[in-house]
Parts: sequence; structure tokens; C-alpha cells
Amino acid sequence: MNDPAIKRQENNSPLPDSENAAIARETQEDTKFRRSQASKRNFQYKSHKTGGSINSETRELVLSAMKNRSFEKLPQRGKDLLTLRYLQTGKPLTLDEIGKKMSGISRQRVHELEKTALDYLQGNKTTLEQLLGGNPKQVLEDLHSKQGLSQKDIADRFHKHPTTVSIWFKRFGISATTNRERRLEQLKQLLGGDPKEVLEDLSIKQGLSMTDIANRFHKTPSTVSQWFKRFDIRIPPRLVRQYILREKSVKLNK
Repeated sequence: MNDPAIKRQENNSPLPDSENAAIARETQEDTKFRRSQASKRNFQYKSHKTGGSINSETRELVLSAMKNRSFEKLPQRGKDLLTLRYLQTGKPLTLDEIGKKMSGISRQRVHELEKTALDYLQGNKTTLEQLLGGNPKQVLEDLHSKQGLSQKDIADRFHKHPTTVSIWFKRFGISATTNRERRLEQLKQLLGGDPKEVLEDLSIKQGLSMTDIANRFHKTPSTVSQWFKRFDIRIPPRLVRQYILREKSVKLNK
């Protein structure tokens, strides 16, 4: 390497038996190493900025997905990205260039979206089973429908992006429910039936107060009050409840 700094050091190098000979050699080697690393970084930077490279096998995967129509099941962003990355003619675009074309998203975000889309096309089910700890469809349905977790909650639990979880849902035909729908389903499971019917039966027919209902289901009276308002249930006055209880007692005694 024709480095002037190294030449100067070589021309003025001390005699081999000098005490500074070892230090001089180390300095020369260090200079060569730093120059080499700088050259590598400069090459990588230029390559990164001027053009990208794509894997031919991955491109074949994308083309195959277009033929069997699995490509169409991807979110629009995923389709746009793979189109720019693998289906353009001419020099392949870099991740930075793709990011600029996709509303200026970061290079890292482009990489995440690409990985998510390719994982879906590859149908890597075994890996997903290992990640979720069981059958993907059953685990996702349990987390979403029974435990009431949103797609973002599930993404946070498994350290994934919400877009990835959204693709999982589409892949296994799982319908995403709103927060309101999930809360209603949880309330049905808690009460053991249709919330409005159960609450009316407890309050009107059985004559239980809000406090009684709250104690039965281990909730606060204010929570039960919100349930009554939500389902438009009118609370019977205390005297009416007492009359209902007396009538029920009479019937039991007979």
C-alpha cells in the first residue's frame, strides 16, 4: 500500500537493536490496519449508496408467490416493498432507496417489513410454532379472543411488530375484534351468559343489589353500575326488591 505516512516511518525507522524498534513496527502495523478498515468502510458505503444486491432464490420465491396468489394476501406495504426490491428491471434498489420511495421510512424499517413479508411467503410454520409455544392458530385465538389481548399486545409479548401479528391473523383466518367486542366476550364468560339477561335476572327477579352482584363476581359496585348503564338496565327501588324477595320466600315455603 503506497501510504506516505508508512513510507516516512519506514525511511526513518530505527536500527533493529534500538529500544524503539518494536514500538515503530507496532505503529506501522496499526497504521496499515486503520487504513485497511477505512478502505473497507468506504467501499461498503459506496456499494450501499449506489446499488443493492438480491438473492436469486428469494426472487424466485416472490415470483412463485405471485403465481400461486399468496402474494396478494400480503398487506399493501409488503407487496409494494417486494415489488420494488425483487421485481424491478435494471439495477436493484438499496434499502435506503426503497425507504425513500415508501414515504421516507428508515432502512431498518424496510428490512423489518421485508423479513416479515418473506417469512409469510416461506410459510415458516415450524418456527412460528416454536415461538408461540403451540399451534399458531389456537394460541393466537386464545390470546386474542379468550384473554382479550390486542394485536399490539401480542406483538409486544413476542417482541414482534404489530404488522407481523396482523399477517399471522390473515394467514390463519383469524378475525381481529375491537376492544369493545373483546370486553363484551370477557363479560359473557364472567357472568356465564348474555350480560343483559343475567344482570336483569339477578337484579329484578332475584332482588340482588349492586353490592350483592359485585360481591358475587368479585367486582366493585361502581363496575356493576357501569354494566347496568351499558346495557340500559333500570335498577328496581329498594322497596320493590324487598317485595320481590318476600314473594320469592313465600313461594319457597309453599
